[in-house]
Amino acid sequence: AGACLLAGALAYAFYRSWWAVPFMLPAGGIWFFHSLREEKRKSLEKGRCCFRDGMRSISAALSAGYSPENAVREAAEELRHLYGDREVVVREFQLMVQKLNMNRPIETVLIEAADELGLEDLQSFAEVFGVARRSGGQLVSIIGDTVAVMEEKEQTQEELATMLSGKLFEQQILTIFPLGLIAYLNLSADEFFYILYTTAMGRLVMTVCLLVYLAAVGLAWKIGQIRI
Repeated sequence: AGACLLAGALAYAFYRSWWAVPFMLPAGGIWFFHSLREEKRKSLEKGRCCFRDGMRSISAALSAGYSPENAVREAAEELRHLYGDREVVVREFQLMVQKLNMNRPIETVLIEAADELGLEDLQSFAEVFGVARRSGGQLVSIIGDTVAVMEEKEQTQEELATMLSGKLFEQQILTIFPLGLIAYLNLSADEFFYILYTTAMGRLVMTVCLLVYLAAVGLAWKIGQIRI
């Protein structure tokens, strides 16, 4: 529905004709898929936050003298209280506990969870944990250092998000502004704009304006996707 409304708005703003709606549907489709990708990104970001909280809990439990297996159990319980049972990462931690209760090796359990969730941080953590466990090194300090690196990365991401938030809001305003301006001029000065919708040259000019507008919106979306 949103894609169709966008196609209709573009068709009316730039051509003042409903026959142009089918030609605007690809733009509406791109917007729809962009919205789905943005929702997926937000869900993935929430999963990363949940995972980092779990890693902090594991690190704290290891420092308190828990075994790695019991540290995972403590983290799963803490995440369940923080995020509920419906969060994907929480369910994966609970599945990890079930596998540990079946005497599965914790290294294998972590690697399987990393593959299932597709989180880069979890994959790195599983690799570091496996190497530290096999080498017999200082597991607590190694895991603590790994979590510290993750927290530093998270802080950098939050600073970048703060810097971009104002610009992203400006982007949303500027995306809507041209359509609003065209609608206002059509209502207040229709005699000046009428030629743009009734002559071949006028339609060509509006087509060029539409292409420039879509290119600017696409570029703004690309800039807004900057991530670490």
